Amino acid sequence: MQNRPDMAPPPAGMSCSKTLLEHFRCAYRNVAASRPTSFYLLFALLAIALLGSQVYFIRRDPERLGLFLALNFTVCFVVIFIALLDCRDIIRRTLRERRRAFRETLGDDAFLKRMRERTGAKRGQP
Repeated sequence: MQNRPDMAPPPAGMSCSKTLLEHFRCAYRNVAASRPTSFYLLFALLAIALLGSQVYFIRRDPERLGLFLALNFTVCFVVIFIALLDCRDIIRRTLRERRRAFRETLGDDAFLKRMRERTGAKRGQP
C-alpha cells in the first residue's frame, strides 16, 4: 500500500487500512490474472457489433463506408489473432503439464521399477 503524504504514518505495530477502492483494485488484479485476453476481447466484439449498426446511416457515402468497414474488419482480425494466440498458450500449458505429470510418474525410473516389482509379484514372478 502507498503512503499518502497528507496522512500521518500509523503507530508502530499497526498497519494502514485499505480503502474500498484498493480492495476492488486488488480483487480485479486477481481475477484478471486468471482470465485470458480473449475473454475481454469478446466484449470488444460486442461493441463492434453494436457500432456496426451505423452502416445503415453511412451506406450512401462510399468513402466513409469503406473506412468504417476496413476499421471493423481490422479490429475483428486483431481479435481473432489474439484469440488464436491465447489458444496456443493454453495448448502449450496443457502439453507442458501433461509432460510434467508423465515425467513424475511413468517417466521416473524409480517409479517404473516399483511398478515392475508389484506387477511381477502379482503374476508370481520374482
